[in-house]
Amino acid sequence: MLTEINPKLPMRDKVVTKDYYVNKLGFQFFGDNDFDGYLMVHKDNIQIHFLSSKTLTQKKTMDKFISGQTTLINFTKHFWTTRFQFTRTGI
Repeated sequence: MLTEINPKLPMRDKVVTKDYYVNKLGFQFFGDNDFDGYLMVHKDNIQIHFLSSKTLTQKKTMDKFISGQTTLINFTKHFWTTRFQFTRTGI
């Protein structure tokens, strides 16, 4: 069973990202080193890693978000229309 997840997200500007997560959302800087183009923050049981992405644009971000939402909506529709049944196995 999964108990935690540590997503790795793209960021355009490390200074802005760190300021937002640390000063506005209450995360803390995580790690002993401050790597160029990489940021790690944590809060409670949440740890987020950020990778520098100079080509990241708002349009690309929204396209991925919409694509992900469409996939989730399609899965949900398929799940409910087929009345997918989960069964316990291996016991």
